[in-house]
Amino acid sequence: RTGRLKKPFVKVEDMSQLYRPFYLQLTNMPFINYSVQKPCSPFDVDKPSSMQKQTQVKLRIQTDGDKYGGTSIQL
Repeated sequence: RTGRLKKPFVKVEDMSQLYRPFYLQLTNMPFINYSVQKPCSPFDVDKPSSMQKQTQVKLRIQTDGDKYGGTSIQL
């Protein structure tokens, strides 16, 4: 006998019941992305591209410069 599972958890069970169920405890419930292309997993989290990362850095620098009364710097 093992400890109780805490929510959220995932249980995978064989329909023929020839194998024991598999349990996986998670910190967050997985998000299913239905708009993903076919060879990719629907559970993969979209990672921002390098262009999106550069834009985020520029925006952060601009807002930090405005916040402290300084001039903004473009990279």
